[in-house]
Amino acid sequence: MRWVAWRQARAAIIALAVVEISLGAVVWYQARQIQGLDRQMSFLRCNTSWVQACGPLSAQVRRWDQWNVFIALAAIAIAVVVGAIIASLAVVGDLDRMSVRLGWTQSMTRSQWFLEKVGVGVLAVIGLTLPLSVMLAWWNATTGYLPRVSVFGMSLSGGLLICYGLVTFSLVVAAGAVLRRTGWAIAVGIVAFGGVFLAANSIESSILVQQATAIAFYTNDPVTTPGFQGQTFHSGTPSGAWITASGWAPRHYRGIPTAAVFNTSTERLTACKQSPAVCASTMHMVEVYVPDSEFPRLQVEEGLALLLGSFGLLGAGLLRLRRLEA
Repeated sequence: MRWVAWRQARAAIIALAVVEISLGAVVWYQARQIQGLDRQMSFLRCNTSWVQACGPLSAQVRRWDQWNVFIALAAIAIAVVVGAIIASLAVVGDLDRMSVRLGWTQSMTRSQWFLEKVGVGVLAVIGLTLPLSVMLAWWNATTGYLPRVSVFGMSLSGGLLICYGLVTFSLVVAAGAVLRRTGWAIAVGIVAFGGVFLAANSIESSILVQQATAIAFYTNDPVTTPGFQGQTFHSGTPSGAWITASGWAPRHYRGIPTAAVFNTSTERLTACKQSPAVCASTMHMVEVYVPDSEFPRLQVEEGLALLLGSFGLLGAGLLRLRRLEA
């Protein structure tokens, strides 16, 4: 039965691997281009000074950055398609054609048939999404597209792409056990995953905002570089952190400033017309952030939640399968 399941999905697995390799070539080329431009800008010290060559280099970086959203969405879409197609070939297709009767009548129980089919499908999904996950984590770290502890950055770093593939696989299997129509099962599974993805990101965003327990103060330093006048703000937020809020806060305020504190302080500064300098001296600019050190814990928590949901869906599919008439 394992060999039959592999033969059924072999062509699709090869095709999906080719798609991943093609995306990998694009990802590698784009990341290398941005990395080279960043080295040149660092050599010219474009972050602290400005020379004529910095303008064209910065424009090239922005042009390459336009690919970031496409690459991120393409990777997530591939993980979802992998889960849907493997589920349709490993399990749902046999239910649609009712060719499962052959397996059920050859000294094999329905549970054994289901577990072997699902086992092959899960291994195929992991085998295809694992390199995709590693590639996207490298790409995000190389290009600096998003902090990995941010809401969308969590999907591009770590192993959440594997979980997305497995969740879609489980959704399509569960839908197929009820509908017994391959096309409808794939459509329902993909739409359901969209709802799961949006809900997970919304919950994750709320959790991250609540867990933002670190603040960084801006320093206001004079600029002496030729071509610049006035002052510039330098943030003390560590590299890799995700900023959840920023703004003016009273210097005497203790704890993590809330949105209400930021709004009130901004209104006070706006209304202070007699002596803005005196008003500003009683406040400072701060950033509230989630440190990068929180990433492993948050990744494990979300990954476990998705995996438990997947196991629950597969269990529901098995229960439905056991009640089908042979």
